[in-house]
Amino acid sequence: MRLSGGGAAELAYVSSGVIFSLQGFHNATGSYLMAAGVNNEYLLAALTILRGSGPPATSPQSERSEFYCADGCPKGKPCRYILNAAF
Repeated sequence: MRLSGGGAAELAYVSSGVIFSLQGFHNATGSYLMAAGVNNEYLLAALTILRGSGPPATSPQSERSEFYCADGCPKGKPCRYILNAAF
């Protein structure tokens, strides 16, 4: 979830896995949020980067996977999504 300037909660990201760490950062192109954790489908470490003002996003999963979010999930994609075999 993300909080608007007025304090209202809105959906930001749906992850098919667990998120262990969140960190925001700013650079010349804008504000971003990093979410680090594990992707359950691939059993790999995952790093997601979302634009602070971007649309709600969902972790990329195979459509036939049991982890694919098909009902009521946002259609947006993360700015970057990185899978890695090592933490």
